[in-house]
Amino acid sequence: MGCQPAILRSIARLGFTACALLVMALVFFFSSGKALAQTDIPLSESTALYARVVRTTHSSDHVRNDRIIISVTAPHGGESEEDLYAGDVRTGFHLAGSIKDASFKEGLCCGTLYELPQKVGALEAGTLLWAGSIGGTSKTVPMHIGIYSSTDGAASWHYLSDCAVARGPRASAGGLWEPEFTIASDGALVCFYSDETQPHHSQLLNQVRSYDGVHWSAPEHTVAIVDPAARPGMPVVTRLKPNLYFMTYEVCGTAGCAAFSRTSPDGWNWGDAADAGRKLVSQTGQYFEHAPTNAKIVLSDGKTELVAVGQMLIEGDGSISKQNGQVLFLNDTADGSGPWRTMKAPVAVPGAYDNYCPNYSSPLLPLQHGQEILEVASRYVDKVCRMYYGTGAMPAR
Repeated sequence: MGCQPAILRSIARLGFTACALLVMALVFFFSSGKALAQTDIPLSESTALYARVVRTTHSSDHVRNDRIIISVTAPHGGESEEDLYAGDVRTGFHLAGSIKDASFKEGLCCGTLYELPQKVGALEAGTLLWAGSIGGTSKTVPMHIGIYSSTDGAASWHYLSDCAVARGPRASAGGLWEPEFTIASDGALVCFYSDETQPHHSQLLNQVRSYDGVHWSAPEHTVAIVDPAARPGMPVVTRLKPNLYFMTYEVCGTAGCAAFSRTSPDGWNWGDAADAGRKLVSQTGQYFEHAPTNAKIVLSDGKTELVAVGQMLIEGDGSISKQNGQVLFLNDTADGSGPWRTMKAPVAVPGAYDNYCPNYSSPLLPLQHGQEILEVASRYVDKVCRMYYGTGAMPAR
């Protein structure tokens, strides 16, 4: 079996031995089902903000399962839409659908993407939900968290409901931001969001629940720190097991936008709302500031780990780390209470800083039974905020 010039002419010059080694390596990787690590692959060439990613696993139509779907907010001609890309890390991603609504012209921000793991009201398992903050630039319309659903794998979307509506326009009443979903242990769909509309709080985290995805309960506080300057926000919730949920969020205003966490036994009760929670700190004292996200890694033996990332990496003395924008955190304790260790990020954003683009709220998705991790992260290229994805091998355990 000869080495073809189309593979690598430079390798061929090294002779038969080098060629054979290359072929053996390729055979090993592809026969073992492992993907070669890929980094810094552009999702598109246009502006893309605030990505979210899911891997579909719950549809009764099995053809729709095992697909990776990435959502991004995409400004087009002065207005925004939510674009959905589908595919996988080996063959790449294509534009599968878009969410468009006349209300988006009043401002669209910071959406979330979720696949229902079970039926909720008339919504079947496998239904995709997307929710975002709408109306942030309007001087007359109150901000609201609008929810849209798709039953055809992200190709088409339909307005479902609002899980929260402000009392007035953002300029006078404050904003509602960064929704997040989970299914509580009683089967309720829970919507979390950052709320600037409450008296005596610059911002807090609220939660509401619904048993049909249409009618929502009155809000309750998830994180409402006593100091009125505190601004907890950007919640990301992961169900670790039936009786354990894990949430990360930032606390700005009083804690430098450091990343914190808390847990819940049922997805609804998160402990004392006035408690700031547990700061994510590595074994060497490093911590993240701004826009944290997290994900659960399920290993082939059934054990679980947590992985997390934030926009900026800070050293224990408060200085910006030389590894800023280039690492993830790992934790092998059941609830994330133990110290975190670092690993190389699949998509590096060196020099990440406090801005809505570079490494901002980068979602993570474990693959290959926890042997790989997919990261989707944004960074400026030629003054345009573009989205990139990449995979990396998990470190030896």
